[in-house]
Amino acid sequence: MPSDMINRQPPQDGEITSSGNPFALKLDGVTDELGNAWNKNDVRNDDATPLSIEFDTPPKIRRVVVYVTEANWDDSMPLARSSFDLHTPLYRWVYLSAPY
Repeated sequence: MPSDMINRQPPQDGEITSSGNPFALKLDGVTDELGNAWNKNDVRNDDATPLSIEFDTPPKIRRVVVYVTEANWDDSMPLARSSFDLHTPLYRWVYLSAPY
């Protein structure tokens, strides 16, 4: 949104899942701690896709936007912006109250 204040740079490609937070860096890998591939869910046009986002405390974020990966996404590589269909978010939530 035009009124947003920039408080830090967005995460780099390859650190999108963790947002660069050290406690979550393992999420940026293509496998879990046991070497198993992360679970994927196929999403097709017009499918109902359940999604739940919960906050235990008031969020310190301005928005949550959820994207679906492109059909040709290489799941053996860490996520990059080019991995996503950025034109069609699956879900968008914006915290409209101030301060945010």
